[in-house]
Amino acid sequence: MVAFAERAQLQTSTLNGYLVGPIDVSSYKFLSLQIEGTFVGTLSFLWSNDGVNYRSVILNRIDTANVNNSGVSTSSSGIGFCGPITFHYFAVQMSAYTSGTAIGTLDLLTETPGYLLSTLATVPSSSGTQIVTSQVVTLLSVANAAQASYQSADIPVAPYNSLILDIIMTAITGGTSPTVTFKVERKDTQGNYLTIDLPNPQSTTPGFFVRSIGMGLAQNANYGGFIRVTMVTTGAPTSVNFSLSLVGRY
Repeated sequence: MVAFAERAQLQTSTLNGYLVGPIDVSSYKFLSLQIEGTFVGTLSFLWSNDGVNYRSVILNRIDTANVNNSGVSTSSSGIGFCGPITFHYFAVQMSAYTSGTAIGTLDLLTETPGYLLSTLATVPSSSGTQIVTSQVVTLLSVANAAQASYQSADIPVAPYNSLILDIIMTAITGGTSPTVTFKVERKDTQGNYLTIDLPNPQSTTPGFFVRSIGMGLAQNANYGGFIRVTMVTTGAPTSVNFSLSLVGRY
């Protein structure tokens, strides 16, 4: 039986007010947050290890098993988010507040559930087609848009066995013989970033960067506790249109 702690009837109705915490969640492995109430504002999901500097953390929608429904914030009520805990402190803070009251219920679990987002794949077997189920969690999703530069926030990746990064580049504007690639960097315990994957640059569109990252995979690398994704260009393009999806696989 999975043990949990529940914090119910959490609420905030002020600009920069906290719906949750900041609280110490280091004894738990998974969180589930229900958001209710009527409010106009944005609730941001935040993590910290030092208890002083809080950064964005991506949580996944509970109600819709779709890789496009994760995020670092929400302006909606009647909704739920969940995700693994790979940090010491957690908080949910209100910004862009206009009116109303947000109400929350937070469950903290001592074990990581195995349901999250399931994908089905078929592989041949001696008895015919075998269905293989694996659990994947959306870690980063960027909609297609023109961007002059790009660097993600730190992404917690410690719980996952492998990472799948898909980037579709649709346009490169301006510059002189421009090229584009996307590097993946691991963050060490001193806060330094070390490149663990750097695909060959591309200069034509559409361009595709499809990467499987992990020990023994195509991009054989140990990604540690946190990574970030950064766009790298040459030839000074004014903008690059691309979409990006990063998922972690248990």
